[in-house]
Amino acid sequence: MKDTRCGTVQFLYEHYIGNDLEMIEYHKEIRDKLEIGIKINNLRIKAGLTEWQLAEMVDTTADVIEDIIFADYDCDYSELVNRIINTLEHIIDASVSIPNWPESRRFART
Repeated sequence: MKDTRCGTVQFLYEHYIGNDLEMIEYHKEIRDKLEIGIKINNLRIKAGLTEWQLAEMVDTTADVIEDIIFADYDCDYSELVNRIINTLEHIIDASVSIPNWPESRRFART
């Protein structure tokens, strides 16, 4: 069976966006926002945080985090997005650098 998804997407792109420079720019903006949202969501999951926990850490709400993840916003969140990514990368880097001590040595007194 032939996969027609690519042809369908191509048709929709050509039909609704075509050579319209404004629509091309809008499409690029949405695509960029989605890529950022995917990166943030993947980092959040890797850090083991809920949207609510992440929101608390960067001083915003879980609704705003969700809006960024789903690229559902019109205002300029660039400062917040940078803060979110930096926070998540710091958490992940810190967790990687902590040695994995055996359970028997974790609370041993010296």
